[in-house]
Amino acid sequence: MAKTGFENGSAYFGNQVSTRGTETSERITDGSFNNWTPIEHPNNFEVDNLGVHPEKSTDKYAGDYACKLETCFDIDGGTYVSSLITNEASANAGETIQAKIYGKYLAGDVNVAVYYAYPDGDDEVYYNFSGVNIGTWTIGGDGPSGDQMEILALTDSYTQKVFTTSAVVPAEKSGAVAVVTILGGSGKTAVLDNLEVLVDGVDAAVNGTFEAWTTVDYTPTDWDFGQVQPEGGGDDSTIEREEVIVDSGTYSVKFTINNDKGPYVAQLIESSGGSTVSLSYKARKSESLLDVNTEVFLYDNEPITATKMWNFGGVNAGTWTDIGEGPGGDQKKTLALTDTFAADSFIVSYPATGKVYFWIVGRSASMPEPVYVDTCSAVESDGAIFEAESEANLADVVVGGAVWKLKMADAVVAYVLKDGSGKLGSLEWDADGAVTSGA
Repeated sequence: MAKTGFENGSAYFGNQVSTRGTETSERITDGSFNNWTPIEHPNNFEVDNLGVHPEKSTDKYAGDYACKLETCFDIDGGTYVSSLITNEASANAGETIQAKIYGKYLAGDVNVAVYYAYPDGDDEVYYNFSGVNIGTWTIGGDGPSGDQMEILALTDSYTQKVFTTSAVVPAEKSGAVAVVTILGGSGKTAVLDNLEVLVDGVDAAVNGTFEAWTTVDYTPTDWDFGQVQPEGGGDDSTIEREEVIVDSGTYSVKFTINNDKGPYVAQLIESSGGSTVSLSYKARKSESLLDVNTEVFLYDNEPITATKMWNFGGVNAGTWTDIGEGPGGDQKKTLALTDTFAADSFIVSYPATGKVYFWIVGRSASMPEPVYVDTCSAVESDGAIFEAESEANLADVVVGGAVWKLKMADAVVAYVLKDGSGKLGSLEWDADGAVTSGA
């Protein structure tokens, strides 16, 4: 049986021997995406929430349930918003539209807002509550402006919020809807109940009491997920469990990218005393000729409290530097995808926080386009990793008849246990040198 060249815990670099391989530990939970949680949505509502799903809450104003809504983080600019749209409650030409709702915050500094909008060709037209265009409907840019939203602050007890402006839909226009939105910092939550959307004074909202809920999908249990806010409107991206196109385990995660809204999965990795962590994942696209990528961002904590990001390239390569106004080009790593699973891996030193937030984003030049992510790993060494003195200082590693090169300059690092078993990227072998996973 072929041997690895790492027997008895030693690594050979030409004539040089290193015995610093130590036991390793996996930091990613459910890297194969086998665990998924069913989610419910309130019936008769469209959720425009950038990936943060509403929750059925027993902290209600009346009846049995209310709708708990959480703001979400936006990687591109710091907008924190989640919205509910009632599809049935729409107003047509000459009719008035007005919203009322009960709400309170669960985590402070949350406002509830409303905007009225109707589609006009490719444009979205919004009612102006204030400003130079007050009382008129104007086309929005990337979304409703401050003048196109009426905002009222929530408190920590249920209070009815009445959006007193009653807007009249212009002649020959139809399908105006009221969108109820919560605004606040990342992770802020509110509960909403007893929504009324009055069309000519008659409540047209269906399930405005949030009593009826239906299981519509599943979410990855151990992962944070969502989508990066795009420039402009368009359909949301989706995140689903995939059971056919799988690299390992039972499922993978499928991103369907719409309007380049960058769907993502992310997980916080915490150190238990090690100085480095080897991160890896696998991804692929569908059988298409389109340009499809994944991007990785690494933060020194969860985004709401993070202050630094890892630099994959540039003059600060291999260090943590300030985030600034958002990720710079050196603070992301891009993997161009093919129609088969390919791995990407990199070695990262832990920041002062002892935490790494591992964020994988799907990107596509054409929409909609699916991306599949699977087999994520974060292997931490409890001691120093094997090192080569220079790029020319290489070692041949023979596994299963194949010859591998160990070269620190390419961020390829082998971890070897005391019994001779080990890991090189996605490749793993047992104490006898037989390959147990990877290729």
